[in-house]
Amino acid sequence: MCPPTAFLYYNGNILTGKDLLTDHPERIQAIAVEFSGAITYEGTNEQASYCNIKETQKIDLHGAFVMPGFNDAHTHIAYGGQQRLSVDLDNIPSLAAMQEKIHTYAATLAPSQWILGGGWDHTKWPSATLPTRQDLDAVTGDHPAYLSRTDGHIAIVNTAALTAANITDTTLNPPGGQIDREPLPSPSSSSTSPSPPPTSAAKPSSSPSTTPSPTASPPSRTSPTSKTSRSSKPWNTKANSTSASPSGCPLTSPSPPSSNTNPPNPPLTRGYTPPCSKPSWTAL
Repeated sequence: MCPPTAFLYYNGNILTGKDLLTDHPERIQAIAVEFSGAITYEGTNEQASYCNIKETQKIDLHGAFVMPGFNDAHTHIAYGGQQRLSVDLDNIPSLAAMQEKIHTYAATLAPSQWILGGGWDHTKWPSATLPTRQDLDAVTGDHPAYLSRTDGHIAIVNTAALTAANITDTTLNPPGGQIDREPLPSPSSSSTSPSPPPTSAAKPSSSPSTTPSPTASPPSRTSPTSKTSRSSKPWNTKANSTSASPSGCPLTSPSPPSSNTNPPNPPLTRGYTPPCSKPSWTAL
């Protein structure tokens, strides 16, 4: 006897999943589904007819193919637990909200301690734009940061993490992966129009004077493992040179670095323009 049946699907070509890896996987004609949603019968049209009651909705499939749905809801226990114990960015509504949560978490850590976590999904943000290392630099201070996307297939890192991993402008993409890279300056570009963020990974000071203007001619990009003196001109000087890249970076070599190689932490703001001394990477 069949329990009360809500739906009866018959005259179908229904794949059950049994013997799926053989040359002759099992196929049946009909299934009965009870009001709770459970499948209570599978077999022939004739046998399924005994599951029919007054309230049953009968659907003639006319030979159509039916297969089990691929409904996969799961979690990776270790990773999910780690995320809850670090920076949990699930359901974060915007980049600004993400930055605020990271900044609050960073304030609880010891100096230079790693920031780990993830769960962010940029497709749910108003901008629908992937975050960049500059977005993290603005709120992570001296902490290396590695924050994976909700699917685990993309991660965003900051400048400190790139330096710790020794990722430079000559680092090759890993097998099966890709390092997103900012475009290199163009020698033929003019410095008179606004441009995308420069390729620097150095952290600017909180003083407005450390942010190069669009017409400034700061030193050219150096290796990610090198540091440029904060006193080297023209970091905070308006230059008269017109030979600059789209990002405002010069086409000439920088002044020799001084002994003071540790720039101060960046301010808690978005949209600042860091100087042009470090690598051109945005995300791992």
